Amino acid sequence: MKTIFASALVAATALSGAAYAAIPQAQMLEIQKYAPNADVTTVTDREAALALSIIRSDDNDADKRQEVRNLLR
Repeated sequence: MKTIFASALVAATALSGAAYAAIPQAQMLEIQKYAPNADVTTVTDREAALALSIIRSDDNDADKRQEVRNLLR
């Protein structure tokens, strides 16, 4: 029983860090073009998806940069 509990605890601990995704490098570079000072290594899947959605929108580049920077603060 202790082994099962310990295994579950280890699994839960490992999965708790899964919010920070391994974003493909091409997407990281795309995000960094719009938010060069952002630490993209800590961007979650959700933040990356939102940032890429903003970047690929029809807004002008200045607005996109501002929105992505605000998102990743």
